[in-house]
Amino acid sequence: MVFYTEILNKPVIDIDGKIVGLFSDFVFQDGAEAAPVIHIVYAGKDKYKRRLSWKYVEGIKQSADVFKHKQGALSFLLNVSVKDLDPSFIHENDLLATELLDKQIIDVAGVKVVRVNDLLLNKIDDTLSITGVCVGTTSFLRRLGVKPHFIGKLLYKASSEKIIPWKSVEPIETRKHLHLKESKNKIAEMHPGDIADLMEDLSPKEQMLVFNKLDKQTAAKTLVEAQPEVQESFFRGLKLPKIVELLESIPSYRAADLLALASEEKVKLILQNMKPEKAKEINELLQYHENTACAFMRTDVFTLQDNQTAASALAAIRKSKPSADKTHILFVVDKEQHLVGTLSLRSLLNAAARQKLSQFMKKHPFVVHLQTSKEDIATVLEKYNFFVVPVVDENGRLKGMITADEVLSEIIPQSWIRRNFVAKRARRKQKSSSLQGQTRNGNGASHAKTV
Repeated sequence: MVFYTEILNKPVIDIDGKIVGLFSDFVFQDGAEAAPVIHIVYAGKDKYKRRLSWKYVEGIKQSADVFKHKQGALSFLLNVSVKDLDPSFIHENDLLATELLDKQIIDVAGVKVVRVNDLLLNKIDDTLSITGVCVGTTSFLRRLGVKPHFIGKLLYKASSEKIIPWKSVEPIETRKHLHLKESKNKIAEMHPGDIADLMEDLSPKEQMLVFNKLDKQTAAKTLVEAQPEVQESFFRGLKLPKIVELLESIPSYRAADLLALASEEKVKLILQNMKPEKAKEINELLQYHENTACAFMRTDVFTLQDNQTAASALAAIRKSKPSADKTHILFVVDKEQHLVGTLSLRSLLNAAARQKLSQFMKKHPFVVHLQTSKEDIATVLEKYNFFVVPVVDENGRLKGMITADEVLSEIIPQSWIRRNFVAKRARRKQKSSSLQGQTRNGNGASHAKTV
């Protein structure tokens, strides 16, 4: 094991003990678990930098034979004579270790943005490889060349060595050729909420670099989860077709929330380029007051008809394949879309195949109206232990639904949301405590008064 900054400017010595030059860099190849070194780069007496294949390197060693060299005991020992070397110049597409230093990277496991101070190198299958990046205060002191003597000893004692394994590293790089791990794309495997948190620590340009690595679904969820200032940055940085694509892939109420941040002129332009039906739905939501149910209700509601049989209702569910949150409580409507009842999936499965929904559904369900305030909705959900509540207009027509999660995201203090908390995921063969979540047991279909 050796640190990159410990071997910078150390002598490169051939098999005959002659100094070829001073080590200045590595050319490496990206990998999933580590990044193997394929060339060393050294500066000769003429100061020109040349790269030399790793096959010519016997190793990095410390012995009495090299103590006479002023640069220190560590040296690169070659297995050939200088006259048998075949060096070449650095290629513009080479991945250089030095280019990682001082760069911002994403610690995928720790879910944070950090700056690289040093690199950890280990020998794997006779090849030196980058196995981690160092970001702690100890590596910073080492980078500065502070020796562990006198004051330096006290500084090192108070410092910490933080090493992030290469497999957990996702570099952020603006140079065109240094897009590491682009094919693996570890960032895309993270939770959208964690990606959104990372965005806050990046510049607008870096945000776009990360955002463009995400697939459409992850990008849309990240956009929804991001803080308003980051969302505004997306609207400025993304092109119109990309904005339209993302907004069309998320629920209308979420799209309306995002468009509320844009200028009136830009909103009009975006809606003009969206599918007419989606644009109309979003435009209607934009007209509502932000503190009322209609401003954050979900309009993509799955419904069943009251004259359907249990068998046909189950067939409709299989065909539509609605998400789990849409089937927690099933809404039953008549031909005019009036909400006439609710039922649970369990009651539907237990019903006789030919039994009509109107015969076993729960009638007169609890509802809220379009103008009900979010504070009142939160009170209702907590008081009656509901998971979801339907939203109706003044004529009793079903317009949408609100889940407890949506209400929570609306009323939870921003200071809580912005906390840098990371939920640790359980891993096999590791002793770790699991996070215990509280479950909601309400069925959302009881009789109660209208708010």
